[in-house]
Amino acid sequence: MLRCSEAIGQATWEEPHWFRPPFGFRSPWLGALVLQQRMRMVMWTLIPGDWREKPADWLIERMKPIAAHAQGLSSKSKTPQKPSAGDILCLHDGDYARPNADRSRTLAALEYWLPRWGDLGLEFVTIKQTNGKAVEA
Repeated sequence: MLRCSEAIGQATWEEPHWFRPPFGFRSPWLGALVLQQRMRMVMWTLIPGDWREKPADWLIERMKPIAAHAQGLSSKSKTPQKPSAGDILCLHDGDYARPNADRSRTLAALEYWLPRWGDLGLEFVTIKQTNGKAVEA
């Protein structure tokens, strides 16, 4: 974690502030290590599995819960819910085992969903713009 933080700092001239554990794996010791590095841990609300070699339609369907949340509906019960702070969608830049892997399915799913999410009134922000609200694990 320290070497990665140093590499990010050297490349961007900024100290990283957020940490997402690889594969979402956490341990009782991880929180303290993250704090030692002056970072906060962030997880996702939806991880659709875009690293898998599945058709774009499969991925598009798995990203549907964000639209349901934006409409104030539970994707399972279809009952109104109180609006939340938003969703964090975890997408990948290829596959960890194959750097620079094919991203066309992820791009196709985003081309499908981004305009629709915008039509639902979703605002797209960085974690930094949320001031860390509702992102800690």
